[in-house]
Amino acid sequence: MIGSGKHRNSWVWLLTGFALVQLMYFVPGAGEYYARHLYPAITAVLSFPASVSHLSFGCVLLYLAEFIVVFVWLIRAIVKHKFSPVFVLKYVVTIYIWFYFSWGICYSRDSIYERAALEHLPYDEEQFTAFLSDYSDSINAAYCTEELSKDFVQEEVYKIYNNYDDQFGLCKPLRWKRAKTMMFEGLTSKMGISGYYYGFFGEFHINGDCLPFEYPFVYAHEYSHSLGVANEAEANLHAYIACTSSSNQAMRYAGYLGLFGYIYNNASQLLSQEAASKWLKTIRPEVVEMYFAKASHWESLYSQRIGKIQSKVYNAFLKSNGIPSGIKNYSEVVSLLMAL
Repeated sequence: MIGSGKHRNSWVWLLTGFALVQLMYFVPGAGEYYARHLYPAITAVLSFPASVSHLSFGCVLLYLAEFIVVFVWLIRAIVKHKFSPVFVLKYVVTIYIWFYFSWGICYSRDSIYERAALEHLPYDEEQFTAFLSDYSDSINAAYCTEELSKDFVQEEVYKIYNNYDDQFGLCKPLRWKRAKTMMFEGLTSKMGISGYYYGFFGEFHINGDCLPFEYPFVYAHEYSHSLGVANEAEANLHAYIACTSSSNQAMRYAGYLGLFGYIYNNASQLLSQEAASKWLKTIRPEVVEMYFAKASHWESLYSQRIGKIQSKVYNAFLKSNGIPSGIKNYSEVVSLLMAL
């Protein structure tokens, strides 16, 4: 199957790369070393040439590569009557290695609890109620209807992450990294995706259907992925910290509002219906209205069939990369926030 000569050599390189990826998951500290010392250089090299385009450099090249692979495989099958899957398998393994060495190994790094010396706190209703009260005061005080320009958000998030606390172990932001335009926004909106990070060339993307008041939080969330964060709850936490530490009120409000849904869901699940309803009434009506307007906006774009498929695939992907809660990981940001 492997053959001889250059074919054998290519398999040696591919299998070596595959084995190194696996080692990163099993050798203690390897993932953390990669995220702190190797990833910053790798993403700088990959993202710089990609920065010349507002479109997703990685998406274009990957789709083009997939087209070429399928086209060549079909030609070989028709002309040479060779239906061997080896050619396609090599491509799949190559993409696998590229993804993990360009960013994916960040999934194997130490948890933020270990890096920032945070303690897992058992649920305490009194503490949770106090947290809700503080959150209500903060989001009510920050309420703002000002719409920020994308240029301002980009510069503000860069400035904040550039002066970020070292305890979190994030790499320094790169000046040339900017949010990219999604290639198929209509499709991603049907999946309920507001943004995503494409590690192949260190690019993060923001959906054009994002509402102005949610843009800062989504931008800060996706930007944190480019700084070596793979865990979704942690990315939510960094987006919250980045936005709420800004001197701009609209940025701070976007940070608080970005977590409203997760906090509201936690309150509904952990408190009695009466207590949860009582807490919700402490939030300014304008804030609640804005949150449900956002929910309705995305619901109007969402496709149940496509969205469910995407959720199942991403849920399986997260679980296979050491996040046992899968897509529920997003909501675990509340526990992180309380641990701080």
